[in-house]
Amino acid sequence: MAQVFDLMQKQIVKTNVGTFATIFSGVGVQGGLRSAPVALPVMREAGMSLNAYTYNGLIYFLVKSGFDAEAMEVYKAMVEDGISPSVRTYSVLMVAFGKKRDVDTVLWLLSEMEARGVKPNVYSYTICIRVLGEAARFDEAYQILGKMEDSGCKPDVVTHTVVIQVLCDAGRLSDAKDVFWKMKASDQKPDRVTYITLLDKCGDSGDSHSVVEIWNAMVADGYNDNIVSYTAVVDALCQVGRLDEALAVFDEMKEKGISPEQYSLTP
Repeated sequence: MAQVFDLMQKQIVKTNVGTFATIFSGVGVQGGLRSAPVALPVMREAGMSLNAYTYNGLIYFLVKSGFDAEAMEVYKAMVEDGISPSVRTYSVLMVAFGKKRDVDTVLWLLSEMEARGVKPNVYSYTICIRVLGEAARFDEAYQILGKMEDSGCKPDVVTHTVVIQVLCDAGRLSDAKDVFWKMKASDQKPDRVTYITLLDKCGDSGDSHSVVEIWNAMVADGYNDNIVSYTAVVDALCQVGRLDEALAVFDEMKEKGISPEQYSLTP
């Protein structure tokens, strides 16, 4: 058993759920992967101490199996063992607890990263912004963006799109449009998702000027090439009462050979 563990530590034997379960069983701990928090001290007593590679693998497989609480216990054991977690360690945990909308744990993990000298990356910050937005903690989400920029971590397209969504959900459409136009002026160009996110919100709010302006920008960037984009703009134009323009866009879509797929022009 010790030999198998040693080979796993050296990345010679592939790390997977079965490997961990076999090792746990070998030291007398039953219950499979989920028994990791119980197995670790037993393994340590048997002279089998995990390295960073094995700890990260164990955390990953626990999260993948839905054992988030156990993954957190393993993280704490990793720290107690004097093994430095990486950005990936934190990202895996943040995604897991973010899916549960456990905002406080996600923010705690961010503070843990900073306290331990692990510099958060764009992915880490974006997870925090998304989770805060989903929890309707909009001001805090916007603060994280500022913190991100102050730290020298440059937001990417995904970050900007998440921020735009958060601001729209907070009823701050003007701020969302400001973020969008700053993107346009930078090297982080909006993608199709960014455009459609803002287009939908402008339509919902009755902002006809912005609907037309954003659609024109989409066309200029070449995003008027599929049913998703056309559906979004026709919807938005109908919502703001510009039915003639909606019909013109609908006809343009058909002329391009893009199937309307039973699309309705009923506002």
